Parts: sequence; structure tokens; C-alpha cells
Amino acid sequence: MKIEIMEVVDKALSGIMSVLPVDSVDDSCFKEERNDFIVPPGKAISACRLVAEEAQEQGWFLVKFRRVRHLAEIVLIRPGVRGEDQSTAINFYDGLSWIGPMRDKFSEVSLVDYQGFEHDVRAPRSVCFFCNQSVMSTDSHRGLSSGILTGPGSVSRTIIPNGSFFSVKPNDLDGRVVTGLAKWCFRAVCRGAESAWGVLTFVTSLAMFHGKDKMGFGTDSGILIAVSGLDGAGKTTLVERLVRGYSRAGAEPPVSAHFLPSWIPMPHQIIHGNNTPNNSTRPYRSQTVASPISAALRMSYYMFVFFVTKISLKVSVFRGRQVMLDRGFLDFAVDPTRTRIPVRKLPSFILKLFHPHGLWFFLNASPDVVIERKGELSREKAVSLQKAYLSACKEVGVVVLDGDDSPDFVFRELIGNISSEYLKRVRAAEKGC
Repeated sequence: MKIEIMEVVDKALSGIMSVLPVDSVDDSCFKEERNDFIVPPGKAISACRLVAEEAQEQGWFLVKFRRVRHLAEIVLIRPGVRGEDQSTAINFYDGLSWIGPMRDKFSEVSLVDYQGFEHDVRAPRSVCFFCNQSVMSTDSHRGLSSGILTGPGSVSRTIIPNGSFFSVKPNDLDGRVVTGLAKWCFRAVCRGAESAWGVLTFVTSLAMFHGKDKMGFGTDSGILIAVSGLDGAGKTTLVERLVRGYSRAGAEPPVSAHFLPSWIPMPHQIIHGNNTPNNSTRPYRSQTVASPISAALRMSYYMFVFFVTKISLKVSVFRGRQVMLDRGFLDFAVDPTRTRIPVRKLPSFILKLFHPHGLWFFLNASPDVVIERKGELSREKAVSLQKAYLSACKEVGVVVLDGDDSPDFVFRELIGNISSEYLKRVRAAEKGC
């Protein structure tokens, strides 16, 4: 797949900007479905947009976009038959300014200005070596044997010129890594430090940068994706298929939750512990509570935890997290009886007040289909719930998917909506640069 992705990148960026892969595609290349490229400074987001649009023409969907100071990342999924999907992640680095606010001598000059650079078979591996050493302070034995230590190269002379107060020597390497003080000096010199004071300034700035990066603010990747529907509609299968797509690409998978975040206990978990699995998988097997006091206490508890959930989801999304919900407040508002509360449906103003903002989908499977798949609901109950769901979806702008269609078609519709949202973000980020 790496060769195919490189062809997509080359076609999308050819004649627009120079691009340099940091890993080869021969027998020695990395096998993970991640692809790293270096583009001229300030062009990483534009490269993401161009490649995402070109990939879309070839059946790929954009399911994640993330930007940090030194790179922009996209994750693509191409739906297959019966869940045999393809996934890949692509990182575009802004020049060689991977991490740190200090000046980068290489990234100040366009890659085009280095004649013969793209034709040097050692260049991608040399760049990869510098990337791994200066950012993560580690690299494989292959990187050491095929990179800058095997001989002189334009990359090493550009980043660490002759006369620098620090230089890489074979005895600085302990097996696979640059260790100790030499490691931090190496990383600082790659950022342009020319003295011990420059190294100290770099380390301080790097710590501040890492703190901001861990917080996740301003990455444009945060999103809430939720799927609701009748029991047996296929929600869990759809959600698990999407999560697998992220994992196959080597990307961080979304934070998954069922109905409520895992750190918020359900009432039956508080009372009976975790010995009540049917409350989640077969909620209608338990009768609604008969006591008005018990019903009021349950309603109060759920309203409180859903309010807390809405705030926590908003914070998570703001911090750049992808959150995947299998059911949520929409399901509770449409049918409180699944939580043993004898109320048919919550008022519209409560639904609008507590409904979290995000990409919300209703998997609209017909009553006959859900009864055949799971048999949890009576036909009368299924018909009533379907009408209630469709009414609620109109009130809060939920996207309705045809649950009676094939799983492949439904999955394509789901990631198509996600792709449209992320393409809007990429274009907005490109204009804001």
C-alpha cells in the first residue's frame, strides 16, 4: 500500500510543491501503514488538503485531520467488502522544523533549492535518521547503517555545519541511540543552537511545547461521533468497524463509550456492582420501577450525569480528542424506559438542552429487521420507537442512515459524512495559515 500512497501523494502535489518521503519503499522500508513526507515550510496543511482530495477520487475517505506545530496528519479509510477495509495515516512535516521553536537552517530554504537532493538514495534515510534522533532520540540499526554515518551527505552538512560545538561521532552512539547529554545537544543543534545557552533555551522551549501538545488545543482533530438506533439496528458493529480502521492505520483510536463514559456508573452498577450485564445488552428484560420515588431518583441521577457528560465531551473535543459514542442522550430522551424509568419520552426542550454537539447518526433500521436480528423489542414497541427517533432527529439535526441497506453501504455513508466535516476543517486551516 505504501507504493500506492506515494503515487497518490506524487500525483496530488506534482508541479505544486516538492515532496520528500522519509522512508524508502524497497524491502527495507517500514511495514506499518504510516507514511511520512517532508514538504517545504508552511505547506503541510496544503499538502493534506490536496492529497485528501486526490485520495477521495480513488475511493478513500478522510476520517481524521490533526495539526501541530511541526506537522499535519491525515488518516484515510477506503471501504472494502464485508469489512475488509484499507486504512493509512499520512504525516506531512513542515521542512525539518519537527519540534521546537528555534530556527531550523534547513527549513528556511525550500527543498527545491537543493539540486540533486531528491535523486540521492541516501537522502530520505538520512532525513529519517535526523527526524528520529532529534525528536525521539532513537532509530533502528537500519537507519544507522544507511543514514549519515556511512559517509558525508548534504543533509548532515546543512543541519550540523563544520565547526559546530557538537557533532555526531560513532562513540556517541550506544547501540541504537544517542544517549545522555549528547542526546540533548544533538537535538538542540538540529534546531540551530550554537552554544550551551542555546541548548538550555531549546530544552526549556521544548518542555513548554510538549505541554501544549499534550493538552491538544488547536489541533482541529477533536470531534464527537455518535450512533443511535433501535436494539438490533447494527450500531455496535458499525462503531467497531470504524474504530478498527483507525487502529489499522496506526493512528490513535477514538475514545469509545456506550451510552455514558465508562467512568460514570449506571444506577444498577452502583447498587449491584458489575454483575448485571443484561442492563446494557438486554435493557428491556427488566421491568420499569413501580415506585414514583425510585423513578424520580433515577431521573434526577441520569439528568445530572448526562449534564456532566455533555461538559466532559465538550472538553475532550476541545482538547483534540475523537470520541465515539454507541448510544447517548438521544436514546435516553427518546426512550427512558430502557433505564427502568416509566416515562415515554422527554420534552423537546430538555432534548435540545442536554444533547451534545457533534456528528450524530441514527441508524434507521425497520422494525422487522431489528426484531429478526435481536428480538429484544415487540413489533408495537419497535414501530413506536422508530417514530419517536425520527421526530427527535429532526429537532436536533441528526443524520439518518438507512439501516436496512447493506453494512458496506451504511459504513460508506457514515465515513462520507465524517470526511466532509474534516475536509471543511482542512480548508479552513489552510486559509488561516
